[in-house]
Amino acid sequence: MAFHQDPHEHDANVDHSDISDVESAIDKNMTKALSCYCKSALITKTLGDYERCGTIYGCIGNVLHLLGNYDEAIVFHFWRLKAARRFNDNKGEYRALQNIGNEYASLSQFDKAVKLYNEAKLVAIRMNDVQRELRCHQFIRHISAIASQQMPATIDP
Repeated sequence: MAFHQDPHEHDANVDHSDISDVESAIDKNMTKALSCYCKSALITKTLGDYERCGTIYGCIGNVLHLLGNYDEAIVFHFWRLKAARRFNDNKGEYRALQNIGNEYASLSQFDKAVKLYNEAKLVAIRMNDVQRELRCHQFIRHISAIASQQMPATIDP
């Protein structure tokens, strides 16, 4: 597709193998990034910089999320949460709770997602960060709406 072309127009001459090549390259680069982050975490841990290691765990969790490995991402985000709490890193704690909530939402475990976002909201309140608090409220409303739409309809006898 030419850059000047309307993005909504369908070009019959588009080679769909190009799309698959791009997706393959993205997956390869994400896997490479994951490998680099894991090496970085090992080096950082060996050096005893556990605070920075926690940040790297969050990055690993984010890449795993993008790769669709939500359960694994949860593990790394919990490690990030543990490090943030150990070093009184409120922003890191907030991000970890938010990311864990996102993972649970991706797994359609909406009750857990809302619980984590409520915890993140408490951290935002502790930081006096109104914007983060509002984002938590918005997410909770959004996830609650999705959850209610996915509830099976009950029929009264």
